[in-house]
Amino acid sequence: QFGLSLPIVRDALGLRIAGLLDDNRREDIDNITRADQNNNRTKAYRAVLVWEPEDWFNARLAYHDLWDRFDIDMPIEGQGYGYDDRVALGEYRSTMRNDTEVAILELNARLPNDWELTSVTSHQDNVIERYYDFDGSQVTGENQHVVSDVTGGWTSELRLSSQGNDRWDWTAGLFYYDSDSLTSVNVE
Repeated sequence: QFGLSLPIVRDALGLRIAGLLDDNRREDIDNITRADQNNNRTKAYRAVLVWEPEDWFNARLAYHDLWDRFDIDMPIEGQGYGYDDRVALGEYRSTMRNDTEVAILELNARLPNDWELTSVTSHQDNVIERYYDFDGSQVTGENQHVVSDVTGGWTSELRLSSQGNDRWDWTAGLFYYDSDSLTSVNVE
């Protein structure tokens, strides 16, 4: 993991970059049919730009990218094995893949009457792909391939709220969401 904060304009503009690289044995499951182990591989990074030119206004732009691949062989129970033995028998590698990109823009303005106006807009693309050895045995059986693709996921919110009242504060807002999603399932 790493993180780096960079001041670009003193007290007004800054950039933060962070990332992650992880490769590990997922859940310690050994597949004795294929003589291998479940693994998890993740790469992710994030960049956040914050701008605060005045005390009453700030903006934040963030971009996130995630790449995740992991094995999902299920441990068996029976035939002399218990669930805690962490043994799988599937002939084919059961895997899952997740690719996600998200961009977020947030704008905040403090109005003269101590009300706050906030706008948050985001865009997300996401693909999840799963491949299952459905019978989980050494015998050639049923396999399932599932792809879920969410593209053009737009979210937008506009809020107006009171701040610092003695009795109670209030929030009013509008919310919009739109996305396209397609999931295909292929069984062999």
